Amino acid sequence: MPLVEPPLRSPYPTLDHVLRLARVYTNDAAQTLDGNLLALTQPYTLEYVNSAWHKLQDELAEAGAPRLEREVILPQVPIASALDPAVQVSVSYTGSNDGALLWPSPVLPQDLMEPMRLHERQAGMIGNFIPMKPAADGLPRVGQGQRLRWWDWKDDSLYFTGATQLNDLLLRYYAYLPDIPNDPKAQLGILRCQRAMGFYIAGEFAAARGSTAAADLMSKGDDAVQKMTIRIARVKQRLSRRRKPYGRVRGSASNY
Repeated sequence: MPLVEPPLRSPYPTLDHVLRLARVYTNDAAQTLDGNLLALTQPYTLEYVNSAWHKLQDELAEAGAPRLEREVILPQVPIASALDPAVQVSVSYTGSNDGALLWPSPVLPQDLMEPMRLHERQAGMIGNFIPMKPAADGLPRVGQGQRLRWWDWKDDSLYFTGATQLNDLLLRYYAYLPDIPNDPKAQLGILRCQRAMGFYIAGEFAAARGSTAAADLMSKGDDAVQKMTIRIARVKQRLSRRRKPYGRVRGSASNY
């Protein structure tokens, strides 16, 4: 098998690349690809860029793009302040609450868009993490035990029924990528996103000027994102999945 040549540069598109496409889509590249109304020196251009960047990430998150998924361990969720079904423990972007007092840690990741799955284990132990259940209709009002068991996402915070011991959480979540800085060489950390970004930036620019082309440009951006999500779906379809059989399997003493 031949050796793979080391890459000469990163495969991610740059800010300069997507802005040049946006200028072409808005006819702002007639004199130069550096543009005029959409030049990076204009005070509003970077605002259009990051607005488009946020929209792209929202669309990809809706499609379950693994590029936006991350994991982190939240250590030592505070013990519930009282053994009372009315007490709830929470973790937010700024700290934690045991139902009575605020604690400086743990805190949610600052790039967290939305939690996906949570697992727990006793703090300080090296055992396996146990899956937790999302509370679809709010947390059950039950007494606290050793495990947190359920989680709820509301008011940009994770809420739990609380536990009688410190527990660590393994949190898998959708993450926002950092905003794009004012640097033509800045890389956008999503592969092959330049067409979608170019159309979205052009659409933001056109909408601000009341152009009738804005809706069409945004629609073309959506089409470009759809092609990206088709690739994501194809990768996921390659994963092997088998349905769990119903009832007792012949020759087995258990269904599990």
